[in-house]
Amino acid sequence: MNLAPQVTAEERPPFGILLRQHRIAAGLTQSDLAERANLSVRGISDLERNARKAPHPQTVRQLATALGLTDDESTMLVTARRVTEPSRVIDDTPTAVSDSDTKRMRIPKLACAAAGLLVMLGVAGMAGLLVLHAIPPVAASSAATPSPSVAVNGPLILSDSFAEPTSGVFPHQQAGSTRAVFSDGGSSAYQWDVGYAYSALVAHVLGPYPANPDNAWLAGNIGLDRQLPRDFAVQVRARTTRSLDVSAYGLALQFGPDQEYQFDIAPNDQRFRLTQIEPQAPLATDRSGWILMDSHINVMRMEVHDNTLRVLVNHHELANLQPPMLASRQGGTLSLRWAMTGQPSDRNQVEVRFADLQVYALP
Repeated sequence: MNLAPQVTAEERPPFGILLRQHRIAAGLTQSDLAERANLSVRGISDLERNARKAPHPQTVRQLATALGLTDDESTMLVTARRVTEPSRVIDDTPTAVSDSDTKRMRIPKLACAAAGLLVMLGVAGMAGLLVLHAIPPVAASSAATPSPSVAVNGPLILSDSFAEPTSGVFPHQQAGSTRAVFSDGGSSAYQWDVGYAYSALVAHVLGPYPANPDNAWLAGNIGLDRQLPRDFAVQVRARTTRSLDVSAYGLALQFGPDQEYQFDIAPNDQRFRLTQIEPQAPLATDRSGWILMDSHINVMRMEVHDNTLRVLVNHHELANLQPPMLASRQGGTLSLRWAMTGQPSDRNQVEVRFADLQVYALP
């Protein structure tokens, strides 16, 4: 997630602040994280406040797995554990994911109306480190709203944490070759693969990226071999872990052979696009400050209900539309998508990791 630049041990954020930053970036409450890591909510709260001694190494490993951290991020968390001493750490990170978290905040607020930002300022206990966080505004758009959107879920139809291939809802290992055709008549084949690893569904598109006039997105996808009801919502956590500047990922919903909707985001420039396939037609495209950049986790959600298609990122609505064909659909299915949008810089490949897929029936 690249939450901090390379710093000395004295300047490194305390364990509690780093843990809290990772949790909020993952869109989790303390209760959510406690359940996934098999720990108590009180234990998570104490760790984030540095109210207890440095946690046991096994506890740190459980937390890293529950948060879906990369090897580098896990190492940073372990290192922070080693230098953390019990102290009173100011609760300085803004979040809307937990009412109890909000009640504990003891940081003065500064509303910056001109910039559309709510800035939280505070001084962390170690080395006089000034910590500043800002909640970004949604880009001005008729398709976006700056306030959190309430997700109304019905019964949980299926879920996959991607932690165990034998109980997963997708095939364990897939690989393939796809040929992209460009507007100038040229074409190029590229390779992709996907499989369960590191408590995630890890997907790649392999370079090199071909020269083409379209700046094409070269995508891979994996589909769910299961029919879903007419009205449902799908939610998944995703992030890029290699070649961040030329990566994209998303969801696709398909209703029969002639109706498919693709929702993709490119975190590097905070862009999203919602496209109808067959016929090919862009439904919405814009930039949104609610899309987290770099390797931060983004929570993506698509909903279909009656004649409405709704897409959200990190619990904020980006588009709410009524495509003409949607009302005539029957049951559907879903796919996960990932794409290379330019020449990859890391090992000649793009890598995207998905976690915590959930599908709900909508009332």
